[in-house]
Amino acid sequence: MEKIRDKSGRYAAKAALAAAVCILSIGFQSDAVASGFNPGERVVRCDLGQQVQDVLDRQAFWRRPQTLTLVGTCDGFTIDRDDVTIRGVDDASCRGAIILGTVINNGARRTRFSCLALDGVGTGMVVKDGDVELQGILVDGMPVGIEITQGGHAELIGGAIRVSDAGVLVEQGTVEIEGTDFRLFSGPPSNTPYGLRLQSNSHATIRGGFFEYLDSVRGPTVEVKGSSSLEIEDTVMQGNGVSGAGLLVRDGSNATLTNVSIFNYRFNGIRVQRNSSLQLEGGEISGNDFRGIRLDDHSSATISDASIVGHGRVSILLTGDSGLRVGGEFLQVESFDCEDDESSVEFDDGSTPFGCTGF
Repeated sequence: MEKIRDKSGRYAAKAALAAAVCILSIGFQSDAVASGFNPGERVVRCDLGQQVQDVLDRQAFWRRPQTLTLVGTCDGFTIDRDDVTIRGVDDASCRGAIILGTVINNGARRTRFSCLALDGVGTGMVVKDGDVELQGILVDGMPVGIEITQGGHAELIGGAIRVSDAGVLVEQGTVEIEGTDFRLFSGPPSNTPYGLRLQSNSHATIRGGFFEYLDSVRGPTVEVKGSSSLEIEDTVMQGNGVSGAGLLVRDGSNATLTNVSIFNYRFNGIRVQRNSSLQLEGGEISGNDFRGIRLDDHSSATISDASIVGHGRVSILLTGDSGLRVGGEFLQVESFDCEDDESSVEFDDGSTPFGCTGF
């Protein structure tokens, strides 16, 4: 009986101690909240030698949402847990925090970046099988801005991307772009930069974007290939007479354009080839040195209420058994050219232009 009493006493003492610790912990958390301290929010002073990766590693146990505010120039880092926000100093330039090196979002969900500058060599950010939101991000002078792979998803809001190889590369992923400026210039490694490339069953939506080439290159501004799809509206693509093409859609892919302006390219404003399709409503395709639109290799297009004028050779060229249906009250097309008997053009009223057959 005495042993039982001793054990009961020890158990009671342990329970009392645990309760006291719990009460102290609750009291500490209450005091922390009352004082404004939040373990989930940290300032990382890279200008004083601190690094983002060290902070993320030390707080690996923290499973609640975490926010890091960066100051100075930081090294690249990897995020592999959910609900992390990385932000820079909120000033007009968004250059109070600069990241030199690659940022990797490795399967993390609901990652957010805001008011940061990505600089250096290589790729600014890689999104693998996770989702990120980038608001007001500046990519300045890097070869590749953002790479999205393995089912990853990214949403770009505002900001600017200035690169020498690829602004956004998507392979088996998705991206939404709203109000982002792309400035492209020639440089290593390829000297044929593009603003956006979709490949391998990828999808992109662009609204209110602006794409501009700054010097002489051959590549398209936007390329859609490998059974990928693109929806783009209220966007401007400007070649400045130095770039090869505005939009290239190929290899079983599809593009839908609404109120898009594509002008002043050295070759074609839009080229659709290899069993691909285009839907174009409104907008303007003008001032390109060769053609406004070229359809090749069993491709098709539907065009409504668009202006396709002022090109060096012909407004719309069809080759390789391609088909085009055109119409709309505000449609403007100066000329058509069907290079083979199998290619066809038909207006809404069933008529066909000279030199082309109907469906």
